[in-house]
Amino acid sequence: MSKNNLMDSGVKLLCSGLKSPNCELEILRLSSCKFSGNSCEVLASALQQPHCPLRELDMSSNYLMDSGIELLCSGLKSPNCKLEILRLSGCGLTNSSCLILNPVLDSYHSCLKELDVSNNHLEDSGINLLQEKRVDPKCKMETLTTKPILRSNFAPLELASGSHPFYPSSSNQPLPSVLTDLLRPETSHTRRKSDFPKIQPQTYLSQPQQSTPDHRSQVSGDEPLNIKNYEHDDEKSRVTKEYFGGASAENEIESISERSVLPEVFSPESHPYNDWKSYRFPCSSEGLFQCRYTGLVFKMDTGGEVEYRTEPWNYTHLANCKYVPAGPLFDIKCPQGTLSQIRFPHCEVFSGKGRRHLSVIHISDSDEYEMLDPHETTDSYVVLNISGCSKYGLTKTQPKKKYSPINGLVLLFLQESTLNVLLLPKNVDITEVSEKRKKLKEPTEEIYIETTANCELVPKGKYSLSSDPEEHEVNPSTAKFLDYENYENYVPTFQVFLTKLERVKLNLKGEGSDECVWNSNLKFPASLIEGRPSVPSPSSPYTPPGQDFFFKHKAALEARLGLLRPILSELETHRVLNPQEREEVESKEGSVQNRTLLLMLEKKGGPAQEEFYRVLKKCDEYLVMDLEGPYRTYARYPSLLRRDLNNRTQEQVVH
Repeated sequence: MSKNNLMDSGVKLLCSGLKSPNCELEILRLSSCKFSGNSCEVLASALQQPHCPLRELDMSSNYLMDSGIELLCSGLKSPNCKLEILRLSGCGLTNSSCLILNPVLDSYHSCLKELDVSNNHLEDSGINLLQEKRVDPKCKMETLTTKPILRSNFAPLELASGSHPFYPSSSNQPLPSVLTDLLRPETSHTRRKSDFPKIQPQTYLSQPQQSTPDHRSQVSGDEPLNIKNYEHDDEKSRVTKEYFGGASAENEIESISERSVLPEVFSPESHPYNDWKSYRFPCSSEGLFQCRYTGLVFKMDTGGEVEYRTEPWNYTHLANCKYVPAGPLFDIKCPQGTLSQIRFPHCEVFSGKGRRHLSVIHISDSDEYEMLDPHETTDSYVVLNISGCSKYGLTKTQPKKKYSPINGLVLLFLQESTLNVLLLPKNVDITEVSEKRKKLKEPTEEIYIETTANCELVPKGKYSLSSDPEEHEVNPSTAKFLDYENYENYVPTFQVFLTKLERVKLNLKGEGSDECVWNSNLKFPASLIEGRPSVPSPSSPYTPPGQDFFFKHKAALEARLGLLRPILSELETHRVLNPQEREEVESKEGSVQNRTLLLMLEKKGGPAQEEFYRVLKKCDEYLVMDLEGPYRTYARYPSLLRRDLNNRTQEQVVH
């Protein structure tokens, strides 16, 4: 059944027949049938049936991914599985699949004698793991095919847009015969290492020879191939575009990856943290989970708790490695260690260009940093596998020539009769932008106007904003999009001074273009234009002063808390801490001691934080005063104001 459009729905129907006690099918070939890893679950179910007679299964050239192999292995591990030959060539597998397959080969009831994992993204460590199993006397596997995928080190092959990365292009132009030969899985026999021509890395095929109607090469295996080295990326791009239509293979691969598993969207708990927001996500199970506000996606191996917040960028780190921010900087913690992967939303628009310019900076607690290559880059996310938590931020290299468009946002904030228009990258946290705008505009209230915000913007490109009717004044009329790297200070690009009209249409155009990149029709109630909200804006829920202080100044407390003994003694006296917890805090040193105490208090909740606030005022009132600001402290505690005024009066008398 190879080379048919069965897709997942077709495989599901097929497996209902495989489960029948009357089925006698021993060989099933499903190469290039355009199904995903989701089909592995129904195939695994069929393999677990005690009467399943399958001996050979070929699923080559279907994008199963590691997640699909994990599903398939539930069937391969079954004592009822009689499979002897398994072909997984060109299935988008990585080293993770080698680790997943390893226990299957270890199993005493495994019947696998032949395994083909060629044309996948396997590294030497993964291949060596499988090779070790092959030579293990306890393993029944006799033949292992691991030919790596044909590609240069840093330039993936490009295939036609809309096609599967391992399928021939829909174009009438044939693929190069050698590539077709390598990408097409053999169904009549297994090709061994000696069957493949030797191809050096970082090479591209020159002009293809004429191929037969089935695209198979007519040259013999011993005949030298026509290989040509290209020294320039432009030449590489020309060759790949000539054969494959110019769209990146990664583009389609990762779009399939994104569609295979959709994350569950959650709304985290939020707390103020200095001038930023701190989020908390208690997770009860494994899976993919996406934050509604930041767009971050967390992959949890089991239940756990993720605490994360945005942090100001230290541009010294980026200057040293010649990168610029491509997203907010996040401080991410998971005390249980169950967070294994983070997906960072990006703003890039990929139109045939590479994705190597995106990376992630990792900053340790000791302020050391390193640049990390992503596990994969999809159309929407940069995916990073992690083994520990600290600060992570999305970065990119500056373009050498002109900038390409990015996905942007046009955000509107109304302050009395002035409409502030902000042009920002799409992956900002809108709730944080709104909060920071409020602090900038106190005491005058500013209202976020929700409208269609998405558009494509060119960094440093010039844009003009116009209004209809024209009597609304726009200042400036033309401005550059300069906030494409801005994830901290959110200031208007344009301001529209509104009259008392109820309607306004805004049009944003690129310089020298009549085409709108963004437009919106707004209708304001008359009361809003006059500066009085027609309905009261929702107020934030009341937060007790101790809790507000705790979360707002948690970072400063971690660094500045001094002698803890009197504080711990008071907290133990008031039963906030038990003796074992106090002993645990005292066993730590420096800022780790402070962090341990604060983490305990955060988990104990509001009453514990209120008591800590009271104790801290008693034991270190000047630290509290410095963090809150003297005027806020005096307003809350007039006795302190009277005391300090008396002290100053006495000092003046002495002088």
